[in-house]
Amino acid sequence: MLSRICRPRILDLELSEGTSVIKARDFDTLGDAQSVVLAAKSKARQIIEDAEKTYEREKERGYQDGRDLAEKEALGRLLSEQSYLDGKLKDLETDLAKLVKFLVRKVIAGFDDTAIIESVTASALQKMRRENSVQIHLPTSLVEGFEPIVGRLKEAFPSIQTVEIVEDSDLAPPNLIVESRTGRVECNLALELDALDTVINETLIRLSSRPESAHQDSETVA
Repeated sequence: MLSRICRPRILDLELSEGTSVIKARDFDTLGDAQSVVLAAKSKARQIIEDAEKTYEREKERGYQDGRDLAEKEALGRLLSEQSYLDGKLKDLETDLAKLVKFLVRKVIAGFDDTAIIESVTASALQKMRRENSVQIHLPTSLVEGFEPIVGRLKEAFPSIQTVEIVEDSDLAPPNLIVESRTGRVECNLALELDALDTVINETLIRLSSRPESAHQDSETVA
């Protein structure tokens, strides 16, 4: 009989005041209730532990997500700035090309037609050093002023013994033609300037057609 009596406080139970003995027929029920309470406490502890682990995982994931987002935003800003700088560089290249065209024409405009003719003729004769006789076709307005230049050209190219001046009314100053038995050099200043413009423009086109991967990546990140 005594083996069926226990102290409630040892079982961690609370009884109403005046009740200090549990009857044997109620003991089995009491034991089942105690098991339920212990299992509930264990489950509660497990739930708390799982919640804490889940919280730590989510906190770490949130931190990593925030860091990844910050890195993406920083990369996006960097690529956007790079795209902006590329655009400014292209504008600068265009302005530089225009400046070159302008300066070349301004430098040429600083010389008179006679000086240009002499310079161009000397350049043409460089290619005819083995010739001993050449013809120089000049615009009508430049024939008379070219006579003094002939002496300087003969001094610079002693192999050339004969320089024949041919007046050509079809030529406009400062254009000219230098001929020999083996070749012909035509100088049309306007065409030469146009050719220079074409080279500059083609260079700009090549520069403008460079891959814009940075701009595309910037749009992707954004």
